[in-house]
Amino acid sequence: MKIQAQPVTLDDLMAYVDGQLDAEKRQQIELAISMDTQLAAHVAEMRAQRQALRNQFDPVLNEPVPPRLLAGKRSSALAAWSKAASVVAWVAVAAITGSAIPTY
Repeated sequence: MKIQAQPVTLDDLMAYVDGQLDAEKRQQIELAISMDTQLAAHVAEMRAQRQALRNQFDPVLNEPVPPRLLAGKRSSALAAWSKAASVVAWVAVAAITGSAIPTY
């Protein structure tokens, strides 16, 4: 009885290129790559893209967060508090107005 190999998915290839596969799955992917030149070319393109992304963005990976972005975070927290205070104020105004209206 011959066991059919499972097809190689794009997720498998990405995990292979990123070095995220266990040994058994890695061997399965390597076998598939060795038997399929188009698959091998696709993996080579994925590796080149991964390296290009690393070359482009690794230098900024450890840069500190700019103060202007940190200030925006604080102001958004302030905005949330001011919205909550506004809701409370409107509820209070509505309660006072409603209690001041005479009922017949």
